[in-house]
Amino acid sequence: MRGLDNVTVLALAIADSDGPATLRRYRHPLTHSLYDRGPIGERRNPERGTSPIALATLALDRLIARDGLLPPGLVKLDAEGADRLR
Repeated sequence: MRGLDNVTVLALAIADSDGPATLRRYRHPLTHSLYDRGPIGERRNPERGTSPIALATLALDRLIARDGLLPPGLVKLDAEGADRLR
């Protein structure tokens, strides 16, 4: 990958479970999400449809076990406020 021999790109998305995913598309493309936002924020950023995605989702612990990886020392999450909705 662009001269980086210690980077591997995986065609998957890390999620809370394994399986197929649906991408929710919103008016503002930078806010597309796998998470169903429901009615919150729909007036300013309405959903424009959904698309099944070619990427599978995989739980992080399953990825670590599957590929024999070391657990990460740090995980950066972009939860977009979803943590406050549950």
